[in-house]
Amino acid sequence: MAENVCCIVNIRSHRDTADHASRPPSPRDSVDHPCDSELEQSSCSGILLDSRQGSVLCPISAFIPFLTDLDSENAQKKGYMQARDLCELEISVTLGKSDADKKGRLLQTHVAGHRALSLKPSNLKPTFKQLHTANIVTMFPCKEFMEIMSHLLPQSEKWKFIDNIDHLGSTPETEWQVSKKQMQAAGLLGWFALLSLDGWSSHGFDSQLSYILARDLYKGQAVLTCGSPFGSFFPDVFLNSLSKGIVSGLAGRNNELMTTDARCMVGTEGGAVFVEAPPSSDAPSGRPLLAGVIVVPLFWKSGEFVGLTLVCSFSSILNSLRQTLERISVDFSRSIGGLRFVRMQPCMGILDSCPNGTLGGLSNVVLIEQNATWGSGVLVEPAHGLVVTCRHVVQGAPNGKVKVMIRVDTFEESFTWLDGTVLFATSLDSAYDLSVVKLSQSCLHIPHMEISQHYTAGEDVLVAGFALFGKRAGPTLTSGVMSSVVTLLDGRQRATELAPPRLPGGAAECRTGAQADGVVMLLTSCAVHAGASGGAVLRSGSGELLGIVSSNARDNVTGVSHPHINFSVPAALLKPCLEAFSRTQDPAAFSLLNNPSLALKAIWGLKNIRRLAKFPTSKL
Repeated sequence: MAENVCCIVNIRSHRDTADHASRPPSPRDSVDHPCDSELEQSSCSGILLDSRQGSVLCPISAFIPFLTDLDSENAQKKGYMQARDLCELEISVTLGKSDADKKGRLLQTHVAGHRALSLKPSNLKPTFKQLHTANIVTMFPCKEFMEIMSHLLPQSEKWKFIDNIDHLGSTPETEWQVSKKQMQAAGLLGWFALLSLDGWSSHGFDSQLSYILARDLYKGQAVLTCGSPFGSFFPDVFLNSLSKGIVSGLAGRNNELMTTDARCMVGTEGGAVFVEAPPSSDAPSGRPLLAGVIVVPLFWKSGEFVGLTLVCSFSSILNSLRQTLERISVDFSRSIGGLRFVRMQPCMGILDSCPNGTLGGLSNVVLIEQNATWGSGVLVEPAHGLVVTCRHVVQGAPNGKVKVMIRVDTFEESFTWLDGTVLFATSLDSAYDLSVVKLSQSCLHIPHMEISQHYTAGEDVLVAGFALFGKRAGPTLTSGVMSSVVTLLDGRQRATELAPPRLPGGAAECRTGAQADGVVMLLTSCAVHAGASGGAVLRSGSGELLGIVSSNARDNVTGVSHPHINFSVPAALLKPCLEAFSRTQDPAAFSLLNNPSLALKAIWGLKNIRRLAKFPTSKL
């Protein structure tokens, strides 16, 4: 069903130059009017909201090439647009129609003890396309979403949004055109269009679209996205492609803005974000429920690629649409009356109910601020007020003093500030980039955090940290797997579960695997961004602490960061230090983390161990 309600919206301008020349001048005319060209085309994804009426929702990003600056100004003043406000456009909608007996449903499958969100269709038959012409009913803004966007993504931080495949390869000569269009597009992010299909027949599209309120979403919830990468380019291949991820972040009083780590591409803006109906809801278990609409699938911050997708909650869009239709005297029930609202039971999320009965995981992640910069930390010992973070997060703090933002309780995402003092930091010649901060008071309302003693390559993990948005939002959660467990051997290797790792001394070999002693580095496929340093690598489902995020990968030649390649310090290294400090209250207990081993530094510096240690080369 997920694929049956999604589509491609294609817009063309077919005003020819002769017609334009014979038309009397008007205030709308300009030398660079976008509709003066003989033929222009743009596309995006969309959603068939009401299969009975043939109503389609899409963002107006695909319409931006045909809008003048005056169009944008008038739209923002009036609060909506209609077809008569635009130049003559030809709109078509491509739907992927499946045979009636193809009924998909979302399932939580269990593979090796891990849950996964999947779409399981029955009686698969080839999908074929239907092409329909369409008319604009109205264009309207979701003001709540736009307000949150302006707060979370201020222009001073150099956010850049990509809404066209051509922009990915823009040259300096064309960059000014892209920038001009970007500025116009940024002012219309959060605007949507309601379209009506001509000559619509609902045969084969008789499934009712169900949706939920965004306030019922929670971080870590599995999502499925459906959209068409590259828009109208080769729909035979890309039409209604699926991607999977989790709810990474939520913002706004009613969660009007969502971020997800589901991989989405240019052209999927307007695509649907679904969650599955749980058994406790009033919808069939496993049914896909519409939660949001993709607004920005790709974007950058200060030149760094962001591996997240920005989503506007569908319930917020629906409220804005209802108000706009009332203003233009269009009957809401006749346009999209076929939608079904599904009530969800409140859920605290996958990290707030650990098997041992304690609350943990996301609640223990804190923000550390000093000298107008910030990073993340993990409250590993709430009773003693001990926070573990990276050395570079607190480096340069005046007199070792920092501000720490912690969660007020484990049930609501509200925060307060505490003073912190840098208790310990690894030396500059240590391979490990770690620091310990002592808070001005204990935090007994935050649960004790379990530190894992074993690691398994390929297991599901989450990374939590105050990435990208800092104190303007709560911690971001991204999902992935343990890509690699890097070990440094000293001649012994166990074939059992990992024992608590020892600090390596003179090893000369680096191996990866889950069944070995001496774990010194963890790699995950989770998206890690600026601000997540010092954050937590968590075991999915239990919230156990696996590691402390140190950095992501960066290409020193191109300057490009790779968020899905990242490095973390194994948390098991902390356990003996924390136990010793608990007994002695002596910061020297953490000095075990000062390890200047050449082999260890070679691994963390991504350098050849033999070259660093100057091993003799063979003459053979």
